[in-house]
Amino acid sequence: MSLPKKCCIIGLDGRVINDLDDLMDTSASSASELQTTAAAMTLTEIEIFLKSNGIYDEIYPVLEAYELDSIELLSNLLKSEEFKELFPSLKLRLKLREALRKHEDFESQKSKVPAVVDIDYSETISLPTLSSTPITEPCTSGAQKCFQERTVLFLSSEENNVGEVTANRSSPSRDVLNTIKDINPSKRIRLDIQSLNLPQLLEESITGKALVAIYNKYQEFEPKYQGYLCDVIVQHFLNQPTFQRLTNEDFDAIADNIITVFPKEVKTTYFIEPLKKKFSKENKSGFARGKLTDKYRNRLTFLRKAGLISSQRETGRRSDDADELQVSLSISIEDQTKNDLLWLQHNTEPWHTVEEKWKSTFKYRKNLLESSSIPNDELTKIFNILKNPMGHTLIDWDFKELHEESYGKLFSGFDNIFKILVDLRRKTLNKNEHLLLDIIENPQDNFASNTREYIQLSLLISLLPPKQFKRCSKAWIPSTDECKEGIVSHVKIPGDIPKAIEDKKKKLAKYGLTLQPFVIIEGASYNNISNVYVSFNNILYKVNSVLKGVDTCFQIITIFDLKYPYEAEHVWLFLQKSVYNIHTKYDNIPNILDIINKIKNRS
Repeated sequence: MSLPKKCCIIGLDGRVINDLDDLMDTSASSASELQTTAAAMTLTEIEIFLKSNGIYDEIYPVLEAYELDSIELLSNLLKSEEFKELFPSLKLRLKLREALRKHEDFESQKSKVPAVVDIDYSETISLPTLSSTPITEPCTSGAQKCFQERTVLFLSSEENNVGEVTANRSSPSRDVLNTIKDINPSKRIRLDIQSLNLPQLLEESITGKALVAIYNKYQEFEPKYQGYLCDVIVQHFLNQPTFQRLTNEDFDAIADNIITVFPKEVKTTYFIEPLKKKFSKENKSGFARGKLTDKYRNRLTFLRKAGLISSQRETGRRSDDADELQVSLSISIEDQTKNDLLWLQHNTEPWHTVEEKWKSTFKYRKNLLESSSIPNDELTKIFNILKNPMGHTLIDWDFKELHEESYGKLFSGFDNIFKILVDLRRKTLNKNEHLLLDIIENPQDNFASNTREYIQLSLLISLLPPKQFKRCSKAWIPSTDECKEGIVSHVKIPGDIPKAIEDKKKKLAKYGLTLQPFVIIEGASYNNISNVYVSFNNILYKVNSVLKGVDTCFQIITIFDLKYPYEAEHVWLFLQKSVYNIHTKYDNIPNILDIINKIKNRS
């Protein structure tokens, strides 16, 4: 199918709109215009809230970066310690607090929607075509007082045009509230996902046409446009006269469809299958991830909040145990191997003998690590020789044996990938970061390689899109500086190193996290680096460069199957896939996979 080369959109005011940004930036002079524009572009509740209170430009970029896509999540952020850090301006924080207070007052005064029939997600529901007669709704309180009328746009399930429908909140329409019908379970209708004609679907809405035009022009989607695409697709299935809950198999097929129509997109941006228990480091089944599933879950949450559907009641937990192959691996150790292992436990020299015996026990070590999960703090007890200051060279040898094609790639490929990433994401850097970038792009004669590598690593963290951090009991959304600390820490004198390590341990322990390998640079400043170390299980390895420190950390994490540091997981995943070209079942951060795909398209 050939996509149209150019798409022109006529706005509600008759103005020609060339792309999505023009439409998103259109300021509505009245509540009716704002709501209509929002509906036309499928604006979210949080976007409408921010625009109506005049704080969209300052607030939304931060919320988008951390994927906080609801007013409820914004309210939770307001109560967290990170709120002040994310929004340093006192004036902006006060405006946001006042807007949320007025919103809560407005919500509390609204009439309650009558209860509706609870249904199971697996059952089919029927939704009739709604009236296209506009009805106005007065608003008189709080931040909403500027709205004199609300007009809601929706795509009719039986017509391929935009219709207008409203509901008088003081007297809710019973026809709308009673749209969910009891259906015999034996008559469940499964959606035929394979018959989805995505190009046709996009042609039926103004957002879809704009997406096609954007892709034809740039040959890729920015993250927000990927979200718009998912919204069009999800709304299509939710608006069907007959509806059944989408499954992981459905999402997988839809993601394939997206890649067929937009071949330079990457499938894992939209759908990543759930990790099975047998492949999990924590021995737990995971959840499907990606922009499609995230968008779908958000919409279901919205429908549940409106009372149109009920929570799914599972009759039992699905277990992957039956699917797992139970293997009892008996590691046979030859007499010579036993002797070599004992020797390594009690000797550290001569070093050439250490290397010989380490190599001769490789097969045993490999089988042991593959057959069992060894706690981080037990590794150096089992492999005592690693406590030697030269232990990192043994790890280097093992990594080369296990991943020969990836060995040395950080040194040969990082510079080129960094340059492409800068071209893609330069606009995300702040003023100070632009100055640092200028330093490495226009180096002085005495510019040290360690300084250049440290600056590159610092900028890498700012250039990459942030990951969505899971909230634990004590919420922690790491800042950019904390993310950098997860990879490299700076101390001025050697005596500061033990305290730096201990402080990191204590901080992570507060959130139930353990310390993973990280780089330490020692020197008066980043422009005067004296030594570089790798910290691992109370061992300090001295290495030749900042980049070698990063390489050693990655080797340790990979060989011993450790977790990436929580605060910098997305950065390590980027290096793993883009530089080392190693792919595993755990690669599940969609926005990082998306940026890697864009880099490959430019390589």
